[in-house]
Amino acid sequence: MITALLLAVLLFLSAVASHLAILGVGHRLLDRRRDTLAKLAVSLLVLASHFLVAILFAAGFWLGAQWAWEVSTRRLPWTGWTTSISRSST
Repeated sequence: MITALLLAVLLFLSAVASHLAILGVGHRLLDRRRDTLAKLAVSLLVLASHFLVAILFAAGFWLGAQWAWEVSTRRLPWTGWTTSISRSST
């Protein structure tokens, strides 16, 4: 459980740091240029930043699966929603 929490914190901090670093590049680009091509480049940087965050979290889920953290999906009958609940805590 502690390892899962540490992995989650590491992934979150990595996602925030990479997101802010990439957006910083876009901000500096817009400080120098304001044309349509620069705005398109910044839009693509934002898209790439979101892809990177998705890849980081996908890698974290894969790593958790490789470490055999058992997680089951359970339906909440009063809402119709599903949630992930660790088997070791139930």
